Amino acid sequence: MIVSPGVDTTVFRPDGSLAGRPPVAVSVGELRADKGVMDVIAGADAAVDRLPPDFRLVLVGDGPLRDAVDRAAEIRPWLEVRGRIPRHDVANELRSARAFVLAPHSRPFWVEQLGFAVLEAMACGLPVVVTNCGALGEVVPGHNRVVAEGDIDAIADGLIAALGPDGEEWGRRNLVAVEDLYTLTTQGKRLGAELSAALARLS
Repeated sequence: MIVSPGVDTTVFRPDGSLAGRPPVAVSVGELRADKGVMDVIAGADAAVDRLPPDFRLVLVGDGPLRDAVDRAAEIRPWLEVRGRIPRHDVANELRSARAFVLAPHSRPFWVEQLGFAVLEAMACGLPVVVTNCGALGEVVPGHNRVVAEGDIDAIADGLIAALGPDGEEWGRRNLVAVEDLYTLTTQGKRLGAELSAALARLS
């Protein structure tokens, strides 16, 4: 059995319906090449003409591509860069958004592991758009958009779908998935069961 870190659902939790929120997508992660931040921006570039005029993409995080991301924001009025912020503020950003997007891609000796930020977004009831990098294809339920690494058009189509009328249902189903599998309580019980079984084998 795999025991994953649990999400603190007292912090990462929904706040009302997605329907009344503006069309905001948020991405949380280090601003580095293999985390795919430039692919996220490129996907939004490809989608923006098909999204409402008040669409915004909010990037949370810092890293070696921060200067490039800031320059991108200077010519894209819909792109906002928050930088590194406290954990409770991350939860607030997620609760004010309507979708989450993350587009990492593999490199030698690294793939995305659990994708903890994705689980936190799901715990807040958001639909998600991710690339099929590392564990993300296993962690993210198939009713979301899980697209090929580097597929900018698919990221764009995913954003449009997640911010559309189906997104709220994806988010509801994501919340159920987290509550069933990834809360602190659920993972704590799994860890306890595994430790008990290991001790029993030693006795």
